[in-house]
Amino acid sequence: MCEVSKSLEEVERIIKIINVLGNDRLIREKVDLFSDGKSMLNNIKELKLLSQAFDNLDELLPGFIKTDWFYAPEAILK
Repeated sequence: MCEVSKSLEEVERIIKIINVLGNDRLIREKVDLFSDGKSMLNNIKELKLLSQAFDNLDELLPGFIKTDWFYAPEAILK
């Protein structure tokens, strides 16, 4: 299997998990919920780096983690 096919399958798997967790609806959560490990998305290993990205943003924009929201939108696969 080529790397592109493998990567696409992995993205599709993550999208399906997020859609199930969100009951096929948009997931909208406070960033601090994810950063504190209390989000329904924390158990998705591929999203672990998101926590570091939020920390980096909070260094550039102090207060980001406590005040902002993130969205995990529903994705439709063909």
